[in-house]
Amino acid sequence: MKIVLIIVAFIALIVGAGASFALTARLGDDIEKMDKSLTVLKSTYEAMGETGAGIYDEKIAELEKDESYVSPGTMNLAKILNYGLSIFAIALVVLFFMKNAQLNLIGIVLIVFSFITMFIDPSIEGSKYGPASPRTVGLVIAIAMSICAGALIVANNIRSKAN
Repeated sequence: MKIVLIIVAFIALIVGAGASFALTARLGDDIEKMDKSLTVLKSTYEAMGETGAGIYDEKIAELEKDESYVSPGTMNLAKILNYGLSIFAIALVVLFFMKNAQLNLIGIVLIVFSFITMFIDPSIEGSKYGPASPRTVGLVIAIAMSICAGALIVANNIRSKAN
């Protein structure tokens, strides 16, 4: 039973970490596109002179009020949290083999952290990586990481009862 749980944990880790790294690549591309668009927009309005600068500020304020707008800061935060989530899950697997007694607590923290990360991931339309929004991919990552942590917690409990 313990071996099956370890295999399930590894499969979930591969799915979750792989999706997380793919999501961070997508968010990085989206941030880059957004920065280019804003730079072009700003240079266009600056070429118009003082009037253009005022219009640019109005457009940016209007854009920030739009519910579908995702700020670059939010995208960067989601990117960092997804990298951290993958590293945290890999650390959990390493701790399992070190027979760490705190594995249950760390596993629960991973589950909570994965769902927090999912809610921070922006809900935007698909891009060149597919039609799924980052929030949907975040849900898949959160479920995979929860399965990984749950399997390792149960395997750790089986191991501790056997000793």
